Amino acid sequence: MKQLGESGLQILIVILWTSLQSAKDSCFSSKLGMCDFTTDSTASNGFGLCKVKEEFKKGIAKDCDTDCASCGYTGNFKSSEADKKPSYYCKNSKAKCKWVADLSNQNDESKGKCVSNSEKTCEDRCDECNDESECTNFGAKKGNTSKATQCSWDSVSSTCSLTTGGAQKEICWDGIDNNNNGKMDCADSMCFSDTFCGGTFMVGFGGKDCFGYSDQASCNSNQCVWMSENWGEWCDMPGASCWKKDGNQNNCAADGNCTWHSGFGGFCEENWTMSGNCMGKTEPQCREANTTGCVWTVDQFFQGFAGGQQGWCDPDWSFTGTWVDNFCAGYDDNGRTDCEDAGTADSAGKKPCNWFNSTSSSGAGAYGGGWCDHMKFACGQFNTEANCTQRINDSQNYNHSQYCNWKHDEWGTFCEGKSMGGSSVGCWGNADQNSCTTAGCNWKSGFCDPVGFGSEMGGGGMAGGAIMSMGGSGMSCFKYNGNQTGCAGQQGCGWMEELQPFCDVDKGTECPQYSYSAAVCNSKSRCVYNAQMQFCDEKPFACNWNSSYSNGIDDANIAGTTDQAECQSNSLCYWSNIGCQPQCFNSSKSTSATCGGFALNATNGTLNQSACTWVSGWCNSGIESSYFQGMEKGAPTPLGSDVGGDASPAEVDIIDFGMKEMGFGDTFGFGN
Repeated sequence: MKQLGESGLQILIVILWTSLQSAKDSCFSSKLGMCDFTTDSTASNGFGLCKVKEEFKKGIAKDCDTDCASCGYTGNFKSSEADKKPSYYCKNSKAKCKWVADLSNQNDESKGKCVSNSEKTCEDRCDECNDESECTNFGAKKGNTSKATQCSWDSVSSTCSLTTGGAQKEICWDGIDNNNNGKMDCADSMCFSDTFCGGTFMVGFGGKDCFGYSDQASCNSNQCVWMSENWGEWCDMPGASCWKKDGNQNNCAADGNCTWHSGFGGFCEENWTMSGNCMGKTEPQCREANTTGCVWTVDQFFQGFAGGQQGWCDPDWSFTGTWVDNFCAGYDDNGRTDCEDAGTADSAGKKPCNWFNSTSSSGAGAYGGGWCDHMKFACGQFNTEANCTQRINDSQNYNHSQYCNWKHDEWGTFCEGKSMGGSSVGCWGNADQNSCTTAGCNWKSGFCDPVGFGSEMGGGGMAGGAIMSMGGSGMSCFKYNGNQTGCAGQQGCGWMEELQPFCDVDKGTECPQYSYSAAVCNSKSRCVYNAQMQFCDEKPFACNWNSSYSNGIDDANIAGTTDQAECQSNSLCYWSNIGCQPQCFNSSKSTSATCGGFALNATNGTLNQSACTWVSGWCNSGIESSYFQGMEKGAPTPLGSDVGGDASPAEVDIIDFGMKEMGFGDTFGFGN
């Protein structure tokens, strides 16, 4: 029923539904997909009520055209018509979304989800798989389950990785430096645009939306970067491929989306091309190539299946009958006959499952029960210490002890490649170029990072396997605090206004990145080296740690006879009731003009370059800006309180606590 008004004329239009099904169809056909139908024979139409879904009424779901996750609540997942299902609304969303089906129940949309085009799934990348079955049956197959197994499951770390050629890849979420370059997870530029590290949020803050292009031609024509690696192909935003130029300063400088960092002196890394020479070979070809370091690696997952039939039972997606959750996977251990006889046939006589033979050595299902890899990276197949450290060449001319170590740690016991764990005999243990190349490894003279990412702290190795603390600071948006124009011009950074502006030390030079060299540090106009702490600091902070300003004696090389006078002899410092402090923190510097009036001294600085900056706002990464930009202003909504003075030390004494709405999705901030 609709009521229309025009020129004072009221027109009542009554829509007649002839059946319960037509009433449901009309309700679920809502253009926005927000409507739900409740059967009620007492309703005025005799069929039921059509009303907005509870998820939208309660704010759990929002507009599908602006929030991909909300599309999962639209439509009717039971509908027999494709354009009424959640996946339809998802794929047609203006937010550039894609539908991700549940791998074990691909036809049941109630278990699927709608995500951004930029989000990678198990079918895209091995490290996104959640369990052993997903890893081996679906991992990196791009939906083609008849394709040879691409990923293998590590039962020790409970992670999924490429069967071969994936050791170079940094997994962006596991707390491990997987590729041994000293930059872990989001600090590695290989993770620059990864979803886990906030890559999705960069799009709204100067980053190009490249993830929706599925072929190289459209990717390149839209000024994006096409990535083709051992672990997959995809379109990524400019700067995502800079890591491929690590060690090559000229190529890095030629790419306007990249910047060179080499102050740390270089590092030694694995020669990843070794694995590439073995990839894709069948078992006979691999055995023939064992003189070049290739070895056939047996996949432990497919050993010992019923009747000696190595393989797995997977859904046949041409089946049109009724699906049962995880049905086919239940026949993985039964062999081909039981797998393909299981279940009830559809109208065409087709059963729901197909058997994929892991021992096939040719054709689309070629797998052979394993894969070809370089001996350096094949240690994970050995389950006992004796096998891992075997010194006698086996049938493939493979001396296990030459490449493998038996390891004990908090994860348990397992066999690991010597070059992969920071061992002194691995690439990472070589501290100079000569020892690195002699060991058959690659020397990298510097990192090539996306503009605005990383720092000069890079990293390196030390002889004996002791690993030097490494940098790789990720996004450096913070250096644009107080500089809205500079922040807006930096890809992946977003501005958030500061309601109570204040004067602060200017950190735009990122002095700590030069801590590797006192000479380099002191050559920077804003920086000074703290020899005691072996740290490069911003000059105003020397007011705090320069012992001449607090030792109680007359220092001959400092003007003045008291700590206060010596402190005040430095134009960047002032004397407060707690000692010598940076002028930037002086309460009298309460305006932008007074804050910016402190020029760096001329001895090793530049005149007229302010040591302080007026912070009128904060420059944060895209993901931080998304969550905090719309944060509710003012005091938080109180949730509870307590009397003070009943806990020690005072800083842990919670007096009250509350919450604020963050303004992004259904997110809230709690504080005390």
